[in-house]
Amino acid sequence: KHGDASLRISDVRLTDNGRYRCYVPKDQTENYVYLLVGSVSSPEIRLAGLDEGSSGVMLDCSSGTWWPEPELLWLDAEGHVLSAGPTETTRGSDGLLAVSSRVTVQKSPNNTITCRIHQKDLKQSRETHVHVPAWQGVWATVLSPQDDAGLRTELKLVIVTVYKALRTLSQQESLVMRQKHVLQLSFIWTLC
Repeated sequence: KHGDASLRISDVRLTDNGRYRCYVPKDQTENYVYLLVGSVSSPEIRLAGLDEGSSGVMLDCSSGTWWPEPELLWLDAEGHVLSAGPTETTRGSDGLLAVSSRVTVQKSPNNTITCRIHQKDLKQSRETHVHVPAWQGVWATVLSPQDDAGLRTELKLVIVTVYKALRTLSQQESLVMRQKHVLQLSFIWTLC
């Protein structure tokens, strides 16, 4: 009399997304269920390099695979949206989407940067944080016009060498940030 009419979908795919109808001929009643298929993953932050023009650090964030397409935001320590490069979207062979973006971060005392991925239809968000501390002494020295040009050139060479070493380290050890982990990029400079 009061049976159970269930529909079980195994190995759910994107094509299973949509409206499903349950019709009872005897009572001539029907009900609908809407299935929203989604995929989420935690973003990753990678050190992309140093921006010589602004003395900042370039960070890349990539979303992993999502469905439907998510929004990517960069946030500062206070939760304000940062100005970043354009968000790029790529579609995998499975039909899932990945988004990525790059931001250049300037030195600041509290430089905790967040990459947040949000999908409004699924009401899902994932975020990853990275801490890039203020770099002391060397940046002001490199950029100061009062310093000797030779010293500035020498310090720029040191910075380029450190940058190349960090880039190699990044490639070898994959400086990847996972959800709720903090990477601290520590730079200790001693100027004589």
